[in-house]
Amino acid sequence: MNIYQNLFKHLKFFVSICFIIGVMQINQSMAEKKTGQSKIRSATTKEIALKLQAHLKDSISISLAPKRWLEAGTIIKKAVELENEGEKLKSTESFSEAGKILLSIEKDHPFRKLSDSKIQLGEILFDKKTKIISFPATITYHEDMPVEVLLCKTKANRAYESIFVSDIRPIHLQTILYLAGYMNGSRNSDNKKVQQGARLKLSISFTPEGADKVIARPVEDFLFNDGTNSLWKHKYWIFVGSNAEKGRLTSDLTGEMIITWCVGPAIIQPSDHTIASGKTHLSVNKLKEFPDKAKVTFLIFPAN
Repeated sequence: MNIYQNLFKHLKFFVSICFIIGVMQINQSMAEKKTGQSKIRSATTKEIALKLQAHLKDSISISLAPKRWLEAGTIIKKAVELENEGEKLKSTESFSEAGKILLSIEKDHPFRKLSDSKIQLGEILFDKKTKIISFPATITYHEDMPVEVLLCKTKANRAYESIFVSDIRPIHLQTILYLAGYMNGSRNSDNKKVQQGARLKLSISFTPEGADKVIARPVEDFLFNDGTNSLWKHKYWIFVGSNAEKGRLTSDLTGEMIITWCVGPAIIQPSDHTIASGKTHLSVNKLKEFPDKAKVTFLIFPAN
């Protein structure tokens, strides 16, 4: 099956989801009507819930929302028991409740297999052939402050000081890195007792208005080393991974995904230890071919 057939398949599923939402809303409004109609409604909501359950069963989405997945499964089991006991109306309500929970998982963590080599989680794409992770981002140049954040969510508290912002979810980025085969670990490569995280390269691609060709530059070209008065000479980045706090990824709470100052939670950090020690200070280097507020593609790929 080629990529267009896969896209058509998922488009059909999206349309069916929209239909499902409408049906579920109609069923809910009909729940108080005659019990003689409950058999039809029960069959409809049951089919919807089971279809959603089957769709998500082998998806990475459920590992990102395990509590909701288990809750929906428990409710479906109860709905089946109620149906067998002849409690059609209560069974309908239970199937409807489970369906809404499953829909929320699909909405929060949409996972798609676009082809044999391409997968998508949220807005993040991974191509197994090229080993490139890519997602949309926006350039946000700022003035008169050191660069401590390279990439964060658009509405994060530190978005005003980040060079790039994106609407992707940090938990999706960390998950895609795992799915791509990268292992997180320590930023420090000197300690042989601790495994260092995977080494990565970061790049930005952009197609200027009216241009036919895509231009790409490493993220280091956007960073100026104030100490050497030149572009920052940096070899690679480290997948350190964000920890969890109260059942949620810390980076999901802060919105910070890639930082240059190695203090605080982040998924990717620089390998340059002089930044953490305060010896190196970075500022923004504005590139003319990459204008402020430009919509770009952020690329992550292996450093070796």
